[in-house]
Amino acid sequence: MAYDRYIAIRNPLRYSVTMNWGVCRRLAAGSWLSGFMASTVATVATFQLSFCQNNVINHFLCEMPTLLHLSCTDTSQAELVMQVLCIFTLLSPITFIILSYAHIIIAVLRIRSSQGRRKAFSTCSSHLLVVTLFFGTVMSLYMKPRSLSSPEHSKIVSMFYVAFTPILNPLIYSLRNKDVKMALRKLLGKPEGP
Repeated sequence: MAYDRYIAIRNPLRYSVTMNWGVCRRLAAGSWLSGFMASTVATVATFQLSFCQNNVINHFLCEMPTLLHLSCTDTSQAELVMQVLCIFTLLSPITFIILSYAHIIIAVLRIRSSQGRRKAFSTCSSHLLVVTLFFGTVMSLYMKPRSLSSPEHSKIVSMFYVAFTPILNPLIYSLRNKDVKMALRKLLGKPEGP
């Protein structure tokens, strides 16, 4: 979506040519393939662990950080695999998103009208909020050393990126719609604004 926003703001007249179905298919296929490969590597690394006594997971999900807490063997290799996976599946996309938005900000600042700048920033704000919610919570869970994490913290953070972000996603994106804004103002009893 960051690349989509970048193309829409940077070259709006060439948007339909640049963001064609082939590009969209390649972007989606790349996301799915990288996710599949990362989960396969994490699964193989998890199968290398030994679990002795306590095999009850104190969590909502069966995730790698939670399983590392249950293992009775040395988990340093599995932790290293998890850190490398985080570089590829978390830091690479967030770096790409940050670079895209840096280019977007440069392009928006070149827009002469304040209304045009406001509209361009409005286009990006909802995506930035969702990206921040998702990547912030996932990175705080997966990129933290095992010694600093606790099961209670992991449960709360997992609920944010597994449940709350997808629940908030339609709300965040729909708040850009004028009809939804008016309905929300009526519901909250606020007068209609501009």
